[in-house]
Order: sequence, then C-alpha cells, then structure tokens
Amino acid sequence: MNKGPGMICIAGGVMPSYEAHKVNYSGQHIDAFEIGQYAITLADWESLMDYYPRDTEGLFLGKPIVNVNWYDVHRYIEKLNDQTGERYRLPTEIEWEYAARAGSLNDYHADRESVLYKQVINYDKHNQGPVKVGARPPNSWGCYEMLGNVWEWVSEGMLVDPLTQRSESEVLRGGCWASSEFDVKLTSRSEHPKGENGWGTFGFRVAKDKS
Repeated sequence: MNKGPGMICIAGGVMPSYEAHKVNYSGQHIDAFEIGQYAITLADWESLMDYYPRDTEGLFLGKPIVNVNWYDVHRYIEKLNDQTGERYRLPTEIEWEYAARAGSLNDYHADRESVLYKQVINYDKHNQGPVKVGARPPNSWGCYEMLGNVWEWVSEGMLVDPLTQRSESEVLRGGCWASSEFDVKLTSRSEHPKGENGWGTFGFRVAKDKS
C-alpha cells in the first residue's frame, strides 16, 4: 500500500500580523493540520497516475510535478486517498500561508539578503526551471520550497478579482522559478481558471486534518 507523502504536523495558532494589499489573514485562528514537507514530485505522480501532464515526460523524478490544473490535482488526490485509506486534500489558502510563514512577520521566511542571493528561493529564472524538492533550505517548521520553484494550488482561496470569479477560478500561492522577487513573497498569490496548466509553473502539495 502507498504510504503517502511525507507530512509535517503544524500546530494550531494565530496568523501573525502583517501588511498585504489584497488578502490579509492577520490574527485569524488556524486549527492544527498536516501539510506536505515537499511539493508532489513526478515520482509521486508516476506511482499513481496513468497519464502525464503535458511536457513532463522527461522531467527529473525528484522535481515537482508541473503543468497540473485543478482537475489533475484532484484526480491525483482521489487516487492517493484510495491507495492509502487517508483523507488527503489541498491545503486551504490560510493553512498554506500559515505553514509558509512559520511565524515570520516579514515578506519572506528568511532574511532578504539570502533571498536576493538566491540561496533560499528558486526564482527569477535563475535555474531555468524548478529544482529538485529539498534543494533549498526549509523554513523553520520544516517545509521546503513553499516560495518560488512552483506555484501551488490551494483550496478555499479568497477570490478578489471579479473577472476570475466568473470563470471558475481558484488560487495559487508562493510564486515560481520564473517569478520576480516581488512575486515570491509570503503574500504572493494568483488566480487562474481551474483548467489552466501553467506553462511549467503550476504544482501542488497536499494537506490533511491532524490525525
């Protein structure tokens, strides 16, 4: 039986206070939950699925799966739950940000200098694509590459663009390998139609209620 991805237990608590232009979860309570230590990889995908998202056949097995839309993600999660007997799901937007912040009140989970030197986040096309999961240092709660590398689909995102609300859109968080430093902040988010695949930039990690 598939053991499922490695998970990190996140204790419940209150979102730190911070400034944000569109969506701000400051001061909101989050119940305890579990979140994937890494984004789902091509190896994870191959172990369950009978098809590849486009342009991923030659991807290194240890790199995050990319070019997945909302429907691909939920097909994977459904199969994962069938194989494991668990109830995996996408993290909610507030869970994702809470885990990514790991208590940080700043724009990033690390100091800005290390970000600018590209020591902790893969962004700005520095590597011309996503790096292997675990290639960058984790945040203080043990989660890897939540900023940069790949945009990550979340559930229950707060849609703020009236146009996307009419086109069945959902939210992605964290920026990607091609994003600028301004789009790999802890508040970075994007809204896209559920059927969009992201041109090598859309991935995901799973979560579940704390057992």
